[in-house]
Amino acid sequence: MRVVTKISHPNDVCQGQKNLTLRIQMVGSLTGEFDIHNRVIYLQVVHDVFKTLSADAFAFIAMRVQTRVASMRRVLGTSLNSNMKHLSAGVFLNSPVMSHPPTWPSNEFFYPIGNTPPVCLTQDLPPNIPADVLLLGCGDPRSILYTCFADLGAPRRKIDATCCDIEPAVLARNVLLLTMLADDEAGRFTCNIWEIFYHFYLDKASLDLLSDQCQKLSDLANSSEVWNQSKYGAFLRFCTHATLLELRGYWEHYLRTDVSGQGKQRLQTRFQSGINKAASEASEDSVVYNACRSAVPLLQGIGKVASEHFKSYWKSGVTCTLSVAGSPPMYVNPTFVHSSKGHIFNVHYGTDPIVSFHLAATTPAVSGDYNRSLTAKTVVAGAKLQFERWSKAFRQSLAQSSLTVRFFTGDAVHFCHALRHLSRTGHRATGIHISAWRGEKITFGEADYDITAPTAAPTAFNAIDTSNLTDHVGLLNILSATVPLLRHDHLSILQTESLIPWDKDPQNDFKERLCMPPLTFALLTGVVPVSSLSRFSSRFTMHGIASSSLTASTSRSASRQNLSWRSTDFDGIDGQKHRLSIDAQAVSDLLFKFYLKLFAVEAGRDLARNLTPANMKRASIVHYGRRNYVWLLGLIQGRVHTDWPRAMEILMVRIENDKQLTMGMNYFQDLCCEMHQQKMFTVEYLRYSDRHTSRNGVFRRWLTIPAVVCLVVQIPTSALKPLRDCGESVGTPLLQCDIFTENMHNAFCTPQFTFGDVNTTPEGIFIREDLLGQIGTSPLVMYTWIPAWLLCVNPAATVIKFCIRTTLGTAMLEYRIPSLGKDMALYSVPLLDEKHVFVVRDWPRLVGASTRLDARPRLDESDSTPAMNTVFSIRDGIPHLTAKVNINVGGSRVRVPAVTMTQISPCGVGIDTADSERRRISFPFPVDVTRASLRQIFSMVEVQVPISESSIMDNFSFDRFPKVLLRSTQWLWNLPYINLDSMPIISVANSGSLGWLDSHLAFMLSDRERRVIPRTDTLYGVKKSLMQIFLTFAGVYKPKAKIFVLRTSEEEIHTILFVTELRLDLNSQTVVADCFLLPIWSRFECPSASVMIEHILKNTAVVEINTVPSEGRTWMQLFSVITERCRKWEHTPNCEYESWSLRTTNPPAFCSCGRGKDSASSLFKDMGLDDISCFVTRAALGPLFAVPYLEDVGVAPMNTVQNSGPPDDGTSSRCAFCGTQSGHLQVCSVCKRQRYCSRACQRSDWKRHKRDCRPV
Repeated sequence: MRVVTKISHPNDVCQGQKNLTLRIQMVGSLTGEFDIHNRVIYLQVVHDVFKTLSADAFAFIAMRVQTRVASMRRVLGTSLNSNMKHLSAGVFLNSPVMSHPPTWPSNEFFYPIGNTPPVCLTQDLPPNIPADVLLLGCGDPRSILYTCFADLGAPRRKIDATCCDIEPAVLARNVLLLTMLADDEAGRFTCNIWEIFYHFYLDKASLDLLSDQCQKLSDLANSSEVWNQSKYGAFLRFCTHATLLELRGYWEHYLRTDVSGQGKQRLQTRFQSGINKAASEASEDSVVYNACRSAVPLLQGIGKVASEHFKSYWKSGVTCTLSVAGSPPMYVNPTFVHSSKGHIFNVHYGTDPIVSFHLAATTPAVSGDYNRSLTAKTVVAGAKLQFERWSKAFRQSLAQSSLTVRFFTGDAVHFCHALRHLSRTGHRATGIHISAWRGEKITFGEADYDITAPTAAPTAFNAIDTSNLTDHVGLLNILSATVPLLRHDHLSILQTESLIPWDKDPQNDFKERLCMPPLTFALLTGVVPVSSLSRFSSRFTMHGIASSSLTASTSRSASRQNLSWRSTDFDGIDGQKHRLSIDAQAVSDLLFKFYLKLFAVEAGRDLARNLTPANMKRASIVHYGRRNYVWLLGLIQGRVHTDWPRAMEILMVRIENDKQLTMGMNYFQDLCCEMHQQKMFTVEYLRYSDRHTSRNGVFRRWLTIPAVVCLVVQIPTSALKPLRDCGESVGTPLLQCDIFTENMHNAFCTPQFTFGDVNTTPEGIFIREDLLGQIGTSPLVMYTWIPAWLLCVNPAATVIKFCIRTTLGTAMLEYRIPSLGKDMALYSVPLLDEKHVFVVRDWPRLVGASTRLDARPRLDESDSTPAMNTVFSIRDGIPHLTAKVNINVGGSRVRVPAVTMTQISPCGVGIDTADSERRRISFPFPVDVTRASLRQIFSMVEVQVPISESSIMDNFSFDRFPKVLLRSTQWLWNLPYINLDSMPIISVANSGSLGWLDSHLAFMLSDRERRVIPRTDTLYGVKKSLMQIFLTFAGVYKPKAKIFVLRTSEEEIHTILFVTELRLDLNSQTVVADCFLLPIWSRFECPSASVMIEHILKNTAVVEINTVPSEGRTWMQLFSVITERCRKWEHTPNCEYESWSLRTTNPPAFCSCGRGKDSASSLFKDMGLDDISCFVTRAALGPLFAVPYLEDVGVAPMNTVQNSGPPDDGTSSRCAFCGTQSGHLQVCSVCKRQRYCSRACQRSDWKRHKRDCRPV
């Protein structure tokens, strides 16, 4: 075996790893400036040796190479004066949108079938509220079908779902499925439809059905008008005409595929070869991982079954059950042949139909037949049963005319920005590209998106689901694109999901993705993960299964982090909006730290010094360019009020003088250009080009030179040959445009690409796009905005290069593709090459496109709603929020005596005086009034509250389960709605088989909560009581019981709880108790009820749960939401919630509107309690899980016992206020229990701590 490391001397060959270590030292010893032309660094590793090297050793070499190359290439773009000129904020209509720095699309698989179980898309909306849903990266329509089945408001609720996927073949299959289901009114062809959608091979009957449907769709897709007038147009719409035409092309491909003629054998041979190749790449572990995500919480035995079915499916091309006719499948399914990669089998090697269903519902725990073993055949039968039920519910929704599904094919982030542009301007022609590799731009259809459309399609949404796009384009890109599309009602929901962890520690993973402290991020953007504030999650997360039946490696790969984002301001009272005011210096400091973190991968020296596995992984993945940073600044700018010109001036000066990011200045001109293009800020020296004395080179015929011009480069197909020759092994390297002139190098990391030819005309240049894209033969056209002055310095010496961006992941490409050279350049061309380089004022247009965008003025976005101004500041290193209110009594501005503060909601503080009615101060974040300080200046009252990560729990203690009354509807903030009747019942007849339940519920407690007994945390007490209720009802705890009495003391009983069933909560992948609540005050309303209650209390089967008074209040708050979350009844005009919202009564535990509804349970009849049923209210009681990205969950062994010592606050190892664990913590001198990292934290926490501080 041989390792060749070439440093200065081409023949320097060393044998074995011992000499390799010496060569590593040599690479590390290269310091200072060096000429990369003379001291060429090659890294050549023979394949068999490469396998033997440790990851750290190889990464060390690669990073040293990257660091040295970066050092050489670091050249200041300019040293000109950096004075700024502020421009009004806005969107440049002809500016491109880039969801992600472009990558070479070599490893893009076809995902025709989902790889996660479906979710109910309306689970966070009250049942009577119409749902406008946006699905990004929608994949197959399983969640739409499941929503029709599981929606609490179905089939009455109006649902309008807009679906976006970058793969048109996915949408073509979706339309096929939905239209076939709609036509199959009697459900006679369900088996055939199943086979068409899930099987690689079809029988004759299914093939004929597919062909007939494709012909029907193709005929109707001749034009948007014809389609919209058809029966399918009543519920299936297309956002753009281009989408309809593209999908029609796939239906026609399906029809033209020769599956039964002369080419049948050739097609089958090629198709089966593709199947065999894909199947060989799948690992046993990956199969199990996918199945586990669909089987939670019932994981026992699922790995073996998943492996068995996967092998069978990829060997035979069908699931374990065949059609009723039973004829063998002989024909290739054409819907798996065609995708954007061409007419080849490109299905992802991990595809398995069963993982797109709820596998937990197919287990013996649901059927109760524990003697029946779990097999692939029974799992498939269960999945088919789910498919049948969802299909039936879908047809019922169509019969009620309550469902509309819209489709768009293209990049998800591009689509979001196009929707935003449409909503702000009313212009259907957006000027935004369909994707990074398409020249065509998004133009919305007139029938649904025109201002005059009778039933306009939604452009703002109250529910957005982004699938796992976070893994592909980055969390911050998703948030910057989607948050502006949320309705401004404080309660709309945004769902993000990640299947690939960046770090094995979920807490580090979450912070690294945000690139700033979570609390700061929430304040600046106005959105926050719900569970990060409430400190619990109703959804079980796969981050916490390391100690269950899976191995540690399996649990990491099966990780599934779901985050539900909502507005930080959720009071929803008085229609107030918040404007966060921050000092310009503080804003620039926050944004500069954000900049350094966002582009930390460019700090080569820092990475080389800290080559941890997590850092190595992050260094190989680049999701953000300067354009993405500017879009994120735009999101923050819309939320924060400050002196923006001053803040941006400070920010840009700090960025220009930064020495931490090795490659930072190489992208500085890219940043300046993007700031100008988005009309946010303009650097003064961008105007340098127009003052240049010599108008030579590309500008010799220009009368005026604009600050920014569009550079267009036509790249011959031969330049792409090195990438194409490497095939899929080349990966997905980042591509960029580099400009070299004299001693300067500037890189632009988000160019647009289009396959086609450049045509020049007197009106400008046009691109004739090749719709075959990468599989065609046309040149590649690269175009990007650049500062014009760069082309004026020395045009004859300026070279444009199409390059692969250097990252840790591309460190080996220089060896594999020697022609790349030191700059990793695929193509180089002089600026003055008029055949391949074009410099124009405007963004190039496609042949046949309109010459200019509609320049009508933007629609008025002014909002008369008053804004509450909140000041964000940092004192002694601690963030504070400050708000003011004017108390003007009788027109006087004199000082008002006896002003007091009262907490009236998690975000609200009431200001009371003896001479005036209550004034309300609403903060954009939960606060704790016991920590607040109050100051009076005449009639002005100022309230200042410190905030911190650890204080959020105290801030939320006022109401752990907030409800908001909005438009006469109760909205739940941190618990989802659930249709109990659609959830499978878990059999509890055999308690011995329910041991999994104990392990599952153990994740309700964090490792901290298992180690100590939190003295003041009422949520901990509620969790322990919930575990007792679930496990006692299931019979895991003895004796088994169905009735539970909650009391705050020996005399006080406040509620009786009747559990009738234990069900699977498929949405949250956990369990839920189907139960009824009987408030004890019912005894005063009916004499017979009083007798019945006395009888219940004397029943030996009743289990008493004792709670302290503070825990009792939390239970009352919980009861009010668990009755609301499953209701199928409507609130009455006399609802107690209405009077409470007017503050005329004390808040009730739960209203009486649901009494006696859905109470026909056999439990009451069997126990002779029929008279009680009219007083009970149905409720859905679920677990409250600890949150892994906030604190450790499942890291310590599950059998860890609690300390036997005295009760503890759980803060002994961290600062009680800011939560830090670093440095020396000083103990409180009085109680000797609380610890603080500084006097500032102790002072800020004193108002809260003094309630519990007692001398030892």
